[in-house]
Amino acid sequence: MATHRLSLSVSATPDAVTTARRQAVAGIRGWCAERNEDAVRTAALLISELLTNAVKHTYGDRVSLLLQPAGPVLRIEVHYSSPELPHPGHPDMNSEHGRGLLLIAALADRHGTEPRETGKCCWTELILPTPAGPGDLHPPPIECRLKDAVAAPTSSQKPEPPTAPLPHEKR
Repeated sequence: MATHRLSLSVSATPDAVTTARRQAVAGIRGWCAERNEDAVRTAALLISELLTNAVKHTYGDRVSLLLQPAGPVLRIEVHYSSPELPHPGHPDMNSEHGRGLLLIAALADRHGTEPRETGKCCWTELILPTPAGPGDLHPPPIECRLKDAVAAPTSSQKPEPPTAPLPHEKR
């Protein structure tokens, strides 16, 4: 992937989250057209969560979004003027808020927060799937790959004795 970078400064309003997310997704698709659409959707959700948290907690009127792919890794950073470090919420089933960091932790390959002089940077890293090569247009189903991974014993290994069939298996 060529070196790319997208940097946006947006107003700290809920409407700006939607606009910035759309611009960011367009950038990601432009850089990684061959990438998996599920990964692009995951990046969009991570961007939305980071920006929404920033808009909700910033002390200023602007937040900054930085996207930078490096090989298969897409780094997403949001900078804003709140020195308070985020902490996961403990929402109950009826809570409307408090799940953002839980979603980020579940979806991102890595994530964190770095204090800065003017506030903080909350970031995630997402590993984008590598497109299949010419010989891998149709990878075998997972069952085939697993079966191939259990190779026949080598000459230095003793073969396992046959096991009795399970009750539901026919001989």
